[in-house]
Amino acid sequence: MAEERGTGKSFLIRENFKKDVLIINLLRSEEFFDLNLNPENLRQRIDPKKNKIVVIDEVQLLSFH
Repeated sequence: MAEERGTGKSFLIRENFKKDVLIINLLRSEEFFDLNLNPENLRQRIDPKKNKIVVIDEVQLLSFH
């Protein structure tokens, strides 16, 4: 989903998929620095039994090497 900022995309996802979604918000500095320095940590955060959907909010902030 690519739209302008502040249109409620994350809210819509969170409200419609409450139990099944893991939302990682890269505007939270601890999440940004953790995944930017150690992208392999993403795998540890996902519980396949609980997280059917994974959303990385603000993914464009990550630098891929």
